[in-house]
Amino acid sequence: MAGAKGKETIIIKRKNAPDTTVDLAKYLSILRSPVRLKILELIEPEPLEAEAIASSLCEKYGITTTRENTMNHVRKLLMVGMLMKQTGQRDDRPVAKYALVPGSIEIAIRTLSKVMKLDLKLELSNMVAEVREGISEKLSESFAFVRVLGGVDDGRKFLLREDEARIGRTDPENKEKYDPQNDVVLSDEYRAVSRVWKPHAKLILEDGHWSIEHCEGVNETHLWDKKLDKYKKERLRDGDMVSLAEGGKGVRLVFLLPKSKGMVEYQDRIDEYRALLNREAEEPEFQAFFERNPVFLNPHVAQVFPKKPLGGEKIPDFVLALNDKHYILVEIEKPSVRLYNKMGDPTAELTHAEEQVRGYLRWALEDKEYLRKRGLEDLTAHNTTGLLVVGSDLTKEERQKLDTHDNAVRGMFTIKTFSDVLVENEGILKNVRGKSGISQLRV
Repeated sequence: MAGAKGKETIIIKRKNAPDTTVDLAKYLSILRSPVRLKILELIEPEPLEAEAIASSLCEKYGITTTRENTMNHVRKLLMVGMLMKQTGQRDDRPVAKYALVPGSIEIAIRTLSKVMKLDLKLELSNMVAEVREGISEKLSESFAFVRVLGGVDDGRKFLLREDEARIGRTDPENKEKYDPQNDVVLSDEYRAVSRVWKPHAKLILEDGHWSIEHCEGVNETHLWDKKLDKYKKERLRDGDMVSLAEGGKGVRLVFLLPKSKGMVEYQDRIDEYRALLNREAEEPEFQAFFERNPVFLNPHVAQVFPKKPLGGEKIPDFVLALNDKHYILVEIEKPSVRLYNKMGDPTAELTHAEEQVRGYLRWALEDKEYLRKRGLEDLTAHNTTGLLVVGSDLTKEERQKLDTHDNAVRGMFTIKTFSDVLVENEGILKNVRGKSGISQLRV
């Protein structure tokens, strides 16, 4: 950014092309247009010809425009480095297509964030803020973000626009020491969380992967159930749950990747799970997978407690705490377990596994003092169920028997095979892809 003859200008750096200097007011005017933001949304998945852009604007958004007007919008987006022209083929002849410049959305938002820190005229400063928020809102799927669960900031979303973001409580006396446009600045009510200028934790992007590290927080930081060591980075995956401090004065954050990247990672995890099934992995390998990926057992999980003692010898493989304050006590058996014998009756292994789950539920709902000492005092008969994961491939007759049996015990617990877990997660991914309009992730 520079000043020239009383005007603020912005320098647009382009790969394999000369830098371009544009008047800031003009730059903002170009990116302020709702139609141009729609064009950026349309071409983000794939390059389009001008005619295709015009027809898609009409079909998807009800915006009627001519090819000439569409090209005027395209030329302005080319001018500010958001689009690039490519040569494609149609009916064996070359045609011009327009594609989103890789990283241009992120660069635009980061540039505007930096501009906001400058001493600008009020009108120009307000325009910068408006444009930055407009791009962020329309195209936020380009960024990873964290969402707050619980407390006064419940549901609040923080976009991760820079390569590093501090997490902590607001600090009005040290505003100059942190960046409210990029850092995860929580309300003062989260008293157990450190002030943001000496952050409780940091989110860090390196080599295309996000990590979290515990920093100056007096109270602990957990990734799911794992306590983080100070200044030691831990890799984050889509949907991971981070807890800063325990109890009502702490906070829980869910980390989410941009939708397309999140789906690619989800697909990778499904492939990993399928590979475990195909090579008939042992029970401990599946337990380790579910500990890293508890959302495979329930997509609404907020916290996971592996091997949580419930008293005596009652130790389920997992206790899952859901977002709605319900709990699930999970028992994992071998995928190789046969569920029914040749007579069509439940096997001893299935009967024993079911009795284990019933035992967890009975003990958990009876010994309240024991649960209170282990931080599970909210567990009640009304908000706790069981889950048994056992066996794998079933015949048609066995599937019918299991469905009937599962319906009979569903009020107390649910029975799933390892194959059921795979099918359910494949269905979730298919549903998300359909809603996003993305049919192919790897190109």
